[in-house]
Amino acid sequence: EVRFPDLEESERRLSYFYDTLQRLEDLLGGAKEPGPGPVVEGVAAAGGAFDEAMDDDFNTAAVLAPVGDLFKLANRLLEDPRSAPKADRMRSLFRLRAEIRRVGETLGFWQEAPEAYLGRTRVALAARRGVDPGWVEERIQARAGARQGKDFASADAIRSELAAKGVELMDSPKGTRWRLVE
Repeated sequence: EVRFPDLEESERRLSYFYDTLQRLEDLLGGAKEPGPGPVVEGVAAAGGAFDEAMDDDFNTAAVLAPVGDLFKLANRLLEDPRSAPKADRMRSLFRLRAEIRRVGETLGFWQEAPEAYLGRTRVALAARRGVDPGWVEERIQARAGARQGKDFASADAIRSELAAKGVELMDSPKGTRWRLVE
């Protein structure tokens, strides 16, 4: 099998970006944006470095670093709900999402809906790895049934079975999503 490590790393990085966008949509999609107020440190200046790099004759290397920083900051806030008071955290996430969208429109990145991109790439990666998406969905449903019946040992066993195939589950109030990991 011919491998292209740089291409594979680029695909992983793009999936990271789209996964972050999906997580932002999952959390903020139906939420009401808090009014004016404080934001988490680093959020207010988040787009400034990007704008400076763009003004420097589109300095590509300098443009990409602040883009990565936007996503890092968003993920930090998504992963730790206690990192800031709820209103400040939500205000910060709304602002980061808007900034990420602005940057994406400027660069022509992330134009596909996150759910569509992640689904399409997940199916392609599953085919390359010999993982049947239908089987994964069936196991997720079985796990949901076990959890609903308070049979947590079975639910954990199903999660472990999926993990052994390289399937990572991500639970949210909107349900369970999955992805393939190394």
